[in-house]
Amino acid sequence: MLHLAEATTPFDTAAVATTPAHGDRQFGFDSRLSRAIDRDHPFVYHDADLLAVITAFQGRPGMRLLPVVGRTDRPLGVIYEADVRKLLFNPFGHDLLANPGITSNIADYLRDCPVRAIDARIDTLISEFRTDSYFEGLIVTQQNRYVGVLSNRALLRVAAEQESGRSERRGERLAAIESSAAAFRSHATRASTE
Repeated sequence: MLHLAEATTPFDTAAVATTPAHGDRQFGFDSRLSRAIDRDHPFVYHDADLLAVITAFQGRPGMRLLPVVGRTDRPLGVIYEADVRKLLFNPFGHDLLANPGITSNIADYLRDCPVRAIDARIDTLISEFRTDSYFEGLIVTQQNRYVGVLSNRALLRVAAEQESGRSERRGERLAAIESSAAAFRSHATRASTE
């Protein structure tokens, strides 16, 4: 079930939507990754007009990409903020798009974006992040249905947490080895003096 996002203008209530939280439907995936997913990230349906896209970007200024989904909530691609920037910053862009005489098709702006299942391994996502130079984020799905967006910044934060955890475990193993070695040396010293 989809919920309409809060309207910022009278034009955007019909086309911009957000997903409800899916936290109660977790399937044992990494909780760090699950927490990093922006489940309230707006998206538009494939039949939305360009005015809805512009309104969504204006309503969330830091947003870098806007997912486009089909009526079954299956992701079809994204519209990048960089691709519609001229319309966003044009003082007449919004008025032009609101003019019923001007048709605006979002298909012209639709681009590919990585789509990954919510149970994807963090290591795999990080590896893909390193190889994709255009990476602004990725669309996260559950059972092929849109769940939210994982931004590149959020993925880097998860990677840092993961590496910090690994370093902490290595430190604990090293301390345990050093403790065992010290106990062995002490025992060997006592045995050699007897």
